[in-house]
Amino acid sequence: MYRMWLFALMLVMCGLLTACGGGSRLRPEPVEIPGTVQVPGGAAGLTISFRPLGDGTMGAGKIDSSGRFTVKLIPGDYVFFFDEEANAKVATYKNIPPDYKTPKMEHKVRAVAGETLAITLQ
Repeated sequence: MYRMWLFALMLVMCGLLTACGGGSRLRPEPVEIPGTVQVPGGAAGLTISFRPLGDGTMGAGKIDSSGRFTVKLIPGDYVFFFDEEANAKVATYKNIPPDYKTPKMEHKVRAVAGETLAITLQ
């Protein structure tokens, strides 16, 4: 009888340790992040892409005629770029300098809920 109680106690303890042991973290939900892009010659119709640096999700937003976009991201650090596959057929893609067509650490931005991403290409 003693062994049965000891076994039951061990099962309960294992269950508690597993449930409270810090298993996987819950990932925050992506939020709508507004942004603006300024490009000499314009960027209307282009898609701007965001790759996370660490925890996060890939995201992309379509730029309107006034240079505004919205993207769903988990707040954090990202690099932005203008992917050729998504933009090759858009006339304003020619306005994007080659340096911005691939993700690079120099193009790092921080997405913060409630704040606008302001991106200016030279």
